[in-house]
Amino acid sequence: MPAFFAPYGKIGENREKTLTKRNGFAIIVIVFYDKFRETFLFLLFSRTLMNDYEILADASADLDPSLISTGEIGIIPMRYMLGDEEKTCYGTETDEEKRAFYQAERRGEAVKSTQINPETYREIFEPKAKEGRNILYISLSGGLSQTYASSVLEAKELCEKYPQTKIVCVDSVAATVGMGLLAELAAENKRNGMTLEENVAVLEREKYNVCHWFTVNDLDFLKKGGRIPPSLATIGKMLHIKPIMRIDEDGKLGSFNKKIGLKFALNELIRLYDTHSEKKDGEKIRIVHCDCLAFAETVEKAILKINSTAKIEKVLMSPIIGIHVGYDVLGVVHFGNRKA
Repeated sequence: MPAFFAPYGKIGENREKTLTKRNGFAIIVIVFYDKFRETFLFLLFSRTLMNDYEILADASADLDPSLISTGEIGIIPMRYMLGDEEKTCYGTETDEEKRAFYQAERRGEAVKSTQINPETYREIFEPKAKEGRNILYISLSGGLSQTYASSVLEAKELCEKYPQTKIVCVDSVAATVGMGLLAELAAENKRNGMTLEENVAVLEREKYNVCHWFTVNDLDFLKKGGRIPPSLATIGKMLHIKPIMRIDEDGKLGSFNKKIGLKFALNELIRLYDTHSEKKDGEKIRIVHCDCLAFAETVEKAILKINSTAKIEKVLMSPIIGIHVGYDVLGVVHFGNRKA
């Protein structure tokens, strides 16, 4: 017979008192458990809501297409002109398509980039905002383009229209694969359970640790972009001068050194990597090139002698940035001490 059905009497009364105490303790435990479970589920649900956000980046981030196809990172398309034809980059272009662009540059065909207009941001941001989806957008450096400023204005308007939604725009102060490294980091952070706010805090810190070192083969493209005067471009071509360029802490592209001859320029990129990288085991390095794979392979071999554990990817640069720097450009991008 269950204890709470024991017969009355002294023994029964004592047993009843004992059971009452025990039952009272059990009730307290049950109530505490229920409250704990409610609190745990609330925190878990709240965490899930905070982790319910999408990561977006510009098409010029030169990301691994698999990150795009799986939906881990969404893409803001970017447009450019090749001759009289308008083309759109979605970040999933094949190397063959990219090489066709650089072959057109070599032939001297006219190329021109266009900025992402506010309508494009609205077309992509608004459907997500309507659904209550938060957005983390990583943009091309504000020091190189007005895309970041445009995204901030559009995000502000949409957040006022849909107050339940958060749209955070991060100026990467980076370009091409440098922006890509930050987008990859953001995706990894999200997989590890970081909230939107936590992820943004990490990106705002780490973006100043992305190092970009470039050398440009044809100075005419820098001349066209107004980055060097025509007289310097002419003299530089005569003397085979190769500028060494970087993206600085303000996200602006500038020349800070020069070498005579391509061999010395490539050696300088290797030296800069060696000086500024922490050379951690398995560090991510991107060697980005504008249709000059042989140069990229040469630099890759040299870097592996410095850090044999490095995870290096050779990436053919998308047309969006290639328009401004031209063919046969090579860059080494990695995390480290960004200051030149």
